[in-house]
Amino acid sequence: MKKLLAIVVLGFLLVSCVQNISDFNKKSWQTRIAIIDSRDVQTNLFDNDKFNIYLGTNADWDEKYQNYAYEINPSNPNNNPLKVVAKEQCKRIFNSDNPKKIEVYEPTRKVIKEKKFYYKRYTKFKCENPQPRSVKKDNKSSSVAVSNNTLSRTFNCSYSGGTSKIKIRGATAAETTSAGVLITYSNVNLSDKGAFSLSGSSKDTRAWFIGAASFLLLDIQTIPARCD
Repeated sequence: MKKLLAIVVLGFLLVSCVQNISDFNKKSWQTRIAIIDSRDVQTNLFDNDKFNIYLGTNADWDEKYQNYAYEINPSNPNNNPLKVVAKEQCKRIFNSDNPKKIEVYEPTRKVIKEKKFYYKRYTKFKCENPQPRSVKKDNKSSSVAVSNNTLSRTFNCSYSGGTSKIKIRGATAAETTSAGVLITYSNVNLSDKGAFSLSGSSKDTRAWFIGAASFLLLDIQTIPARCD
């Protein structure tokens, strides 16, 4: 009971400190949990950024508690200290196993409102030594990846350099770019947090991650996107 109460209190504290709370509350419960779990991860916020992520950071005392709780029980999914989330996000976004803490970034109220940030401050990490993602071409002798998605969804995504309309239909997906190019995906996976991963592209090295934070993946290049 005490453990459950601690989790409830911690969740209340996290949400009570959320910025842009009205926008946050409009999102589904699943999306809100994903934002907190990922620390509202942002990538390459500035022109000179390269392979950088920014993770939402709570008060110092709360971060110390997160570290302590994780050391006591690392298997508890409610314990997500910065160092653990940084490793997860560097791997997911840039295929890097080496996050290096750089500094704490404190955006102004104006920037927080304009960019719809959900934290008052963010810790910047450099994802060192990113590796190209391997792409396996389909052939008759190779094993076929199995999709776990059964849902149908349509997203309109915008990103630096263009827009795309993505239609997910169960195990496959089709993307039509603003230039009229049709790209198909033979593998669609849905995470337990409601995020879609698209792979097996008809255009080599192209993939998508669509969730609370969305990205177009081109080889080792990760391009932030907005998908509605």
